[in-house]
Amino acid sequence: MDCEKFSHWLENRDNHDVSEADQALKYAQTCEDCQAKLQFDENLDKLIHNALEREEMPNSLAGKVDLSLAGMSPNRSRTSYRWFGAFSAMIAVLLVFTISLLFSPSLPTMDELGKHIIVNHTLYDDSSLEVKDFENIYGLGELTLRRDEIVAELPEGLEFVGARLCLLGDCEPFHLVFRQNNRKVSVYLIRADELGFSLPSKGKYSMQEGDQVVQFWQKGSYVFAMVG
Repeated sequence: MDCEKFSHWLENRDNHDVSEADQALKYAQTCEDCQAKLQFDENLDKLIHNALEREEMPNSLAGKVDLSLAGMSPNRSRTSYRWFGAFSAMIAVLLVFTISLLFSPSLPTMDELGKHIIVNHTLYDDSSLEVKDFENIYGLGELTLRRDEIVAELPEGLEFVGARLCLLGDCEPFHLVFRQNNRKVSVYLIRADELGFSLPSKGKYSMQEGDQVVQFWQKGSYVFAMVG
């Protein structure tokens, strides 16, 4: 086998022909370019598989297709209806797949999130705070941590200033603002399932950008990020 034959096999491979697949895979181990092509092809297969796994066809779609078919001309045969329904369903799946690729959120890494946090903490001003009473933070949106659970995670001596919802990349965390000895401190409560990384239940992690240090730790289903 040579590179040209390998490329032809990769583009038109027959999964039932085990001997040809075995030759191609063995050849790929001897050629870096062909190995890279094979790796790219496998990654693309995984991407398509994951995208189709995330986005299921709506349950109501089949009913809508049936209603559309019922309104078609009675001169068309039932066979035509079936083929049209199958074609419509296929188009719907392709649309869902395309939309999932275009709009699937990119989950940030810890470093990327830390940079978003530093910029957000540095540029915000107190006029953007939506509530000024700690008890009212639950009016901003769904938050499953109790007030005492939040307080237990914070250093002593913090004076609450206000809170708001903000955007950090594709995440929408609660942003709690405090003062400590005339120093501004921001605490962000982010749902762990919105992030592209996970943290052990114990221990804190930090990243530094310039003179700003962001500390991360997890409590239940939330990641805490504190800067200031």
